[in-house]
Order: sequence, then C-alpha cells, then structure tokens
Amino acid sequence: MSEITYDNYKEFEISKNNELKTSNVQNVSVMESYESNVGYISDIHLQSRYKNNGCTTIDDIMNVNHIISENIYKNPIKIALITGDISNNYYHYEYFIRSLLQAKKTKNTICDMFVTLGNHELWPFSDLTLDQIVNKYNLLLSCNGIHLVHNNLYFYQEYRFHEITYNNLKTYSVATIRNKLKNAQLIIFGGIGFSGRNPIFNANKGIYQNVITRDEEILESEKIDFLYQKVKQALYDKNVIIMTHMPLQDWSNDKEPFDRFYYVSGHNHNNFILNKDNKHYFSDNQIGYYGKNIYLKYFYINDTSDFFSEYKDGIYEISKMEYLMFYNGKSLRINFNRPFKKIYMIKKMGAYMFMVKRNNDNILLLNGGRMKKIGQHSLEYFYENLDKYVKSVNDYLKKYADYLKTISKEVSKIGGHGRIHGSIVDIDELNHLYVNPLDGTITPYYANSMKDKYVYDNFESLLFNKLPSIYNNLNNYLDANRNQSSVILKNEIITNHRELVEDTSIYKISGIIKSLQYTTENRIVRLWNDKLLNDDLTDTAKYILSDILAYELEEK
Repeated sequence: MSEITYDNYKEFEISKNNELKTSNVQNVSVMESYESNVGYISDIHLQSRYKNNGCTTIDDIMNVNHIISENIYKNPIKIALITGDISNNYYHYEYFIRSLLQAKKTKNTICDMFVTLGNHELWPFSDLTLDQIVNKYNLLLSCNGIHLVHNNLYFYQEYRFHEITYNNLKTYSVATIRNKLKNAQLIIFGGIGFSGRNPIFNANKGIYQNVITRDEEILESEKIDFLYQKVKQALYDKNVIIMTHMPLQDWSNDKEPFDRFYYVSGHNHNNFILNKDNKHYFSDNQIGYYGKNIYLKYFYINDTSDFFSEYKDGIYEISKMEYLMFYNGKSLRINFNRPFKKIYMIKKMGAYMFMVKRNNDNILLLNGGRMKKIGQHSLEYFYENLDKYVKSVNDYLKKYADYLKTISKEVSKIGGHGRIHGSIVDIDELNHLYVNPLDGTITPYYANSMKDKYVYDNFESLLFNKLPSIYNNLNNYLDANRNQSSVILKNEIITNHRELVEDTSIYKISGIIKSLQYTTENRIVRLWNDKLLNDDLTDTAKYILSDILAYELEEK
C-alpha cells in the first residue's frame, strides 16, 4: 500500500451543508483550568485529512496521523472521547490507533480513551455481520488500551474503570444496576446509536453503504434506547456521560437531554453546544470534511460519588470501612490507622462532619486521618449548626477562592498545571505560587523540599530561570492580549536574584486553608471554629481568617 487512493471516499450533502453553516462553532478551544477533565472530538474523517493535505504515500498519512495524535494528547486530561467516523478505511484506522498509542507513550499520560464506532467504520465490511465488525474493532482497540463503547457501560470505581457488558446490561433490573453502581464516581454509556428515529438521513441514504438496512437500523436504535432508558431510571443522580455517534434524537424518542447527564455526539456535522443550567450537550467538535483545527475540546464533569447519598439528614454511627469508602468516592486519599471506639457521621443538607470517640469518651473531629480537639460540644450541637457553618466558611473564603481560581486559570493559559491546593498554585511539580490568604500577595518559588525553597522576585523571573518554555508561552500570550488585564500575566523586570527560604510556615498556613477548602469544595467540615457562627460578627473576612490561622497555628 505505497500510494493512497480515494476510491471509497464519499461526502454527504446534508453533512456538508451542516458543516458550512456551523463552521464557526467548530474551532480550537483551550482548557480554562486544570479541572477540565474530559476532552472530546468527533468525525475526524482521516480520508478528508489526507486529501486536504495532498497525501499520496504511507509516509504522508503517518505524518498527518502523528500531528493529530499529538494534538489529542497535547493537554493533561483524565478522559478522552472520540465519537466515531475516524475513517472508512480499516487499515488507515489501524495506523491511526497505533499513532495514538505512540503519542500516549511519548506524553507519558494516564488518560483513559473511549471510542464509539461511526457509520463510516462499517463501510469496509459488507461481508461481515454487525457483531463481527464490532468484535474486529474491539480487538484492535482493547489491544491498544482503548475502551470501545458499544451498547455497554463503563464505571469508575476504586481507581479504575470496570465494564458492564451489553448482555448483562440488557438483563439487569433497574434496581440491580443502581446497586452495582452505588459507589461509581463516573459512568460512560453509549454506542453508535444509529438513525432509527431519523426519517431523512438514514440507511436509505446509504450512510452505512451495504452493511445495515433500514429495518436493521431501526432495531439497533431501539436496542440502545432500551438500555438508555434503564440507565436514566437507575442512575438519575449520578455523573453520567452519554457518548454516541448519532445525536440523541436520531436513536431515541427523547428529544431533550436528560438533566445532569453529559451528551457527546457527532455524525451530522451540525456543530452545536448546550451547557446551561442542568442541560449539557457537546457536538461542537465535529472535524468533518473541511476542518483544519484538529484538537480536543473540553468540559468538566464532577467525577466523585457520595457513599452516603441515600442517608437522610441526621447523626449516624458508621464503620471505619464506610468512612474510607466515603473518601474513596470523593477521590480523596486518606490514611486512618488511629485506635477508636466509635465513628459518627453527621449529615445535613448535603454537608458532612465525621467525629470519633476514643477510650476517654472525648469527641474529636476527624480531619481526614487525623483527630482534632473540638471542645465540649455535643454531636447535636454540630448537627444543628452544620449548614450555617458551611455557608459561613463559603462566604468568608469566597473572595480568596475566586482569586485563587483566577490565578489558576492564568497559569493554565500559558501551559502550567494550575492545580490549587491550600494557598499554593502549582506551575509544575517544582515551581509554585504561594498566595497569601490575608493580603493576596503572590510569592513565586522553586522548591526541592519543604525547607529547600528559592523565592524569585516575580513570576516572570521564575519562569525565565526555571521554565523557559512556559516563559516563551507567556511572551506569546502577552503579545496577543496586550489590552487584557491580568493578575500574574504581565511584563515584569526579569532578574536572576533568588533567596533561599527554609522557613516552612507557608505550608502550615496552606494546610489550614486546605482544611477549609474541603468545606468549600467538598462540603466536608474538617476544621471547626465557633467564631464563624457569630451572627453579630462585624469584622472583615480578613480579620476572621487571621484569627483562625493564629489559633490553628498555635494548636499545631
């Protein structure tokens, strides 16, 4: 196969017209922050990419495959979704999958990739049944560490994805599905979908060539819709992604996306996005026949679960295993090995506190795996005040939390991590920004350890000396956004000056802020201070926070 031909190449007028009308929707998007954990793309149509780039040899297409694969793994993400129509040539498809695997190894990423087939993937196999075609692709993808989504379901639990096969999903009751996925943090369901509900653009138009008839297409849509209705009934309150090649209305009687679910599709080249209130639909990254910007677009989905979601508000005695399962569902790792007599869980309006009783019968607050003195209050006292306390913590930290997020997004824009933990924003593993919670000052520093820290005069100097590639990104960003205001992205005088700081107080302060962030981000109270319950409090947030920090630092 030394030369590339386009004998099996075909463009549908309906798709072409849709693409031309919505081409302004399909363009490059960037991650707003490190929290964008799902990337998606559809309708790559390799034959169009090869044709548009004048490919005539295997080397030509390998080069195109390499560029696309590098772009797909360009940013660190947890999950990548490709919703069909990669290619109507199986050998080109196979080359592309191998290219993706190589890019993943090069980037050293742990990203999980999920793929559905599209109607174009069926074209090369008119002599095979649909099941045989699916099995052929599944073998190729699974051997390369990629999950094929075809009328099955994947769920993330205990730090890896598990599968419920089509046969099991078909026979399980709604109650069984819900029970099996009780602790699932993220769920992915879907498949081709087919166009059984579309009266115009369907098998009669030759979209599957000779592989699927109109009657078979209708049956396939009924099959996936039957499973989908089960998923809705069982997992209505879970974090669910529905990824199909065809859009929802083509295969289901439902015309609107189900509240809270996240839908990703392609097929018709009609680029469209809905991400408002509880409705989430992403079909705005269909590359199509003419697309040039071949990157992932991104969205954020909460990938945690609530082990105690079905508990009513109240005070409960729980086991150590239940306590650990709760944190596991929140993707929060803790070590809890201290001796105890009883563990109590307090739940109110979606907020939680965990208390422990030791041999002396004193009640202590559980801060992850650590225990903290909390005075002589009763469990009932904390239950009565829990919702008010959570609101107060959010109110007093809001300005600071928003400030941290702004800094995080700006770091992410120029290629840094942007991860927030406590009072620190990571640029990468060794370079960081400490953001003082009392006055908002930003300290850029490089650290080999907690004591071995080198503070630079400003953000730009740190980048120039330690991260030259991100420094170049900063300059490019500043050139393109001269009139935009920024917290950290600005032209500053570059120096080589740095100062060794062995004091570790910033980490102590950051740890205290992190304890409060469990309340603002996860609704888990791990630090209690009665001052936040005083209705007559007139001090500003700065002084209240100052008192809390002073008290906690003294306790530590």
